[in-house]
Amino acid sequence: MILNDNTTYKKEDLNKEIPKIIEIFENKKIDSLREQGVFIFPNFHNEEKDVSGLVEDNMVFKLNDGVLSTCNAVGFLACGDERLIIKSRFSNDDCDYFFRYLIEKVFRLSLPNVIEQRTEGGDPVYEMLLFLFPYYLKKAMRKGIYKMYIRKEYNDANIKGAIDFSRHMKVNMPFMGKVSYTTREFSIDNYLTELIRHTIEFIKQTEYGNSILRNVDDEIKMIINGTRNYDFFDRKKIIRVNKEKRINHSFYNEYKDLQRLCIKILEHSQSGHSNNNEIINGIIFDCAWLWEEYINLVIGDYFHHPRNKGKKEERNAQNIFLCKEREQGEIYPDFIGKKRKEDGYDVYDIADCKYKPFGNIRSSDYHQICTYMFRFGADRGIFIYPEIGDKKPIDYLLLKGNTFQGKDNVKPRDDKKAVKYSFNIPQVEDYNKFKAVIEKSEKDIKEYLKK
Repeated sequence: MILNDNTTYKKEDLNKEIPKIIEIFENKKIDSLREQGVFIFPNFHNEEKDVSGLVEDNMVFKLNDGVLSTCNAVGFLACGDERLIIKSRFSNDDCDYFFRYLIEKVFRLSLPNVIEQRTEGGDPVYEMLLFLFPYYLKKAMRKGIYKMYIRKEYNDANIKGAIDFSRHMKVNMPFMGKVSYTTREFSIDNYLTELIRHTIEFIKQTEYGNSILRNVDDEIKMIINGTRNYDFFDRKKIIRVNKEKRINHSFYNEYKDLQRLCIKILEHSQSGHSNNNEIINGIIFDCAWLWEEYINLVIGDYFHHPRNKGKKEERNAQNIFLCKEREQGEIYPDFIGKKRKEDGYDVYDIADCKYKPFGNIRSSDYHQICTYMFRFGADRGIFIYPEIGDKKPIDYLLLKGNTFQGKDNVKPRDDKKAVKYSFNIPQVEDYNKFKAVIEKSEKDIKEYLKK
């Protein structure tokens, strides 16, 4: 079954096609299903729910008065023989060019047509995981190649560990000068790096292996050089050991994600897609996060992007007040404008990304943008949202004055305003045409921000 994000459906209609998926996912936080087989992106490893992935709608379906609404989640889900594809609301009948473009831009990937979301032929969950492998590999290896203490057995005359008497009696009788012993060594060649090596070797054999791995040559060389004990026939054993010994240290969260990804890829390669009615499989993307990261690539020359999602110590939170030398009232603006000159004085803009339809940007969003404008002294607060069609920005002038105590002096201010900026998402039948039109949308917003 194919659905679109941010769209409402009758529950009874969905229950006819995907009852198990509906039962599992309706009104349930996605984080609770992470360990059951759903691969969620992005994964911030943050216990603070207000800044975790899928911030505003941390679920696939919301149920209200018998109506199911999809949220910002886009991706693929499977349970038993049920399959669900959630496309962006900007997709056409066959292809979701918008989602594909966001993935390519944000992850700097080049995706062939095989990755198009489709209902027949191939497994889109599995294919998407393959193409995400380089991103996770690069992200993990920024911390260096993973090392751990491992137990190694030796049988020679250079004793430097605990003697293994049982093994010594078996292999060294009669005594010829060698002694069997064991040591603990801090080694690059361990069960996790072996798992990564097996995944690399598997991807090399796939149809798009060279295309997938071409941007991680340096990382692959480090893994290959570090796994001298690699043996193709150890693959099942390596998968089993990694499933039993999960990476738990918070410093290696990136390797924890990579370990999960490798296990899913290799298990699928060995067994294919399971029809077990209890097995949940899938990959979910927060399209609101993708949209924000994409917009940052477009307007980064004009704004600072704090990237406020993630670990608390890495976030660049701002505060509204100062009280007794303590800052109070954390806020998390998406984009803080860089200083520019207009009519001889400094001007700042504030921008907020909204992956919402036009009509869903309302009261709480207005309160939010006003807070940001007041805090940063901005004259203009801009909502940037995706929409079909080339529409002009709409200005919302801030009012001043009041109608209380016999006064009726409410007037609009011409120096402070919020703006709803519609970013045109093209509807065309060819991906190259799509890229040409959306690149025009990128140029248009840059020109607007110069004003």
